[in-house]
Amino acid sequence: MQKLSDMQEAFTKRIAFMLIVYSEGRVVFDRYQDQSLKSKTRQKRVFTSTEFKVHSQMKLTMSLKELLSSSNTKSSLNAMFAEALLQHFSSTNNFKLVVVYGTKIKSYNFEDNHTHE
Repeated sequence: MQKLSDMQEAFTKRIAFMLIVYSEGRVVFDRYQDQSLKSKTRQKRVFTSTEFKVHSQMKLTMSLKELLSSSNTKSSLNAMFAEALLQHFSSTNNFKLVVVYGTKIKSYNFEDNHTHE
């Protein structure tokens, strides 16, 4: 994998393969809240945290551990991958996909917000 778009494509293909026998699917991404107990525990394990501005053409010159060291970067990746899934499944008329990431619940023609962790 040379670029983030390669990782995004591999992720989308993997999810599509897992859902191939179903007529609908739900993909729920973890939320990364800065003030949560989970976040405090993560910060204790990480020596350095590097925040990246992610985009599909970003070259993967860093390690996966370094890329995922920041909660903000992970949240951005979740949003990017969730939107890629929605776009991929939007062309499939007989399949309904719902993704949950950050505070959003989205499907092809539906969007709502939530406050669950």
